[in-house]
Amino acid sequence: MMLNFRTLSLSDRQSPEPTNLLQLVKNFRNSGQFRQLHNLPNVETDTLRSLEQIIETIQSGNIDDIQHIEWVYCLHNKAEWDRQHPEISYTTSALIWRAAVNNLRLQKTLLWLLVLNHSESQPIISESLVTSFSVFIRESGDSDAQILQIIQAITQDDYHRLALIARDENCTPQELLKKFNLPSTGNVVSQALNYVVTIFSDRKDEPEWLLRCFAQMSHSQQCQEVNRLLTAIAAEIGSRFSSIVEWLRQNYGPRTVNSRWSQLSPQAQLALREWIGAATWGDFDRMITVLINKLSSQLQNLPQNNRRYQELNYQRNQLERRKGFWSNYSDRFERLRILVPASTSWISQELTRDIDLLVNDGSNETEICIFDFGDWFIVEFFRGNGSEILMFNRNYSANVEETLFQSPKLSISDIRRLYRFGGEIHDHVFLWQYYAEKWLRTQHNIYPNDGITRFKGLGSQYNQFSHTTGLPTPAVDKQRIREQKLARWRQDIQRIYQALGITLNNWGN
Repeated sequence: MMLNFRTLSLSDRQSPEPTNLLQLVKNFRNSGQFRQLHNLPNVETDTLRSLEQIIETIQSGNIDDIQHIEWVYCLHNKAEWDRQHPEISYTTSALIWRAAVNNLRLQKTLLWLLVLNHSESQPIISESLVTSFSVFIRESGDSDAQILQIIQAITQDDYHRLALIARDENCTPQELLKKFNLPSTGNVVSQALNYVVTIFSDRKDEPEWLLRCFAQMSHSQQCQEVNRLLTAIAAEIGSRFSSIVEWLRQNYGPRTVNSRWSQLSPQAQLALREWIGAATWGDFDRMITVLINKLSSQLQNLPQNNRRYQELNYQRNQLERRKGFWSNYSDRFERLRILVPASTSWISQELTRDIDLLVNDGSNETEICIFDFGDWFIVEFFRGNGSEILMFNRNYSANVEETLFQSPKLSISDIRRLYRFGGEIHDHVFLWQYYAEKWLRTQHNIYPNDGITRFKGLGSQYNQFSHTTGLPTPAVDKQRIREQKLARWRQDIQRIYQALGITLNNWGN
């Protein structure tokens, strides 16, 4: 005689009996993932035994006689069966878990449903199956230890532990659940993601793991965790993670198109500026240090009265002065591009960031750094004829920013030709630090880092600094010496620009 029974549905427990057992899970979250994972066959209801028959088979110990589709049917309907048989609800569920120890397909199904049951607002499986999970924990082998740790973390709402397990596996929480064939969407993942910044802050390693976690967050959760990151880690430490700094610049930078800058707290905005500034300064500092060390090595092999020695020593001193000067503005940088001639391309092996090669146009060789100070772009020429500082207003022409930061092929002459787009020019002549600081502060509102009272790169007699009045004014006799040197420099730099068809008339001073 054919036994008729009623199939339960998540959405409506009074729904009619389905004609196909695959409909058992059609209303589940992750139902597609479930069907694919367990490879459920297309079996009609009337070809299977009743729930009573299936459970009797479980009780008799003949579990090998049960088809997987029957196991699935049993699991999804046991809650109703338990209500009719409360006295043996736990013991029969315990038998099911015991059977799962050696039945991998049943085990996967049970664990998948147990996690899903914890994630959903409505029960997915019977309470007796949830409480008897301890039977499986006691009787399972060492090979199941890791997945049991994951499930225990989930069922105990220990999402920090779950995130730690994911980190140790170099997985995001979502990747971890997929790896162990568990439901990988829903509340469990988002809850675990709430702890990834805390873990990163404690360990301070694996930045790519953190970025993968950010990519899997909702916009609101990501903003919350980015705020947490920026306020938890000092810029000095955070700036070392160049991939994170670049990701933050692209997604939360103050001038990035479609940035989420406005969704950061004032404290996080200040911290992000400091992160970006410190990272940019770090790249600049490393490049200058490498060049200085190279020159110092070359100088050791030359006699001091040698002309080449004097030339290289002059270049080294110039680099040290530039390093000292710009270190006072390390928190103000928003972006940096480094360009070097072919003869200095070896420096890329010493740096952690990409550099670009200058196109050879016959100009005297020099390394170039382009700084983004927000409203202003500054181009620093390190050596060669001219060795000037160029400044451009960001809003004067879009062509300037595109050329300076996006042009893949750029020569020294290309950069100098941009002077026609409202450029200003400053020198590196005697006492240039005093005049450059005054020029930046009084004419362009670019100030040294907050809290500076001693200007780096200058002797103690000249480095006292005030954000209101700047550096001490040089003595009159030294100003006269500067004027003489400055006049000669202007003649030299005019000739360079006139060869490009440009007349200089906007001097920074």
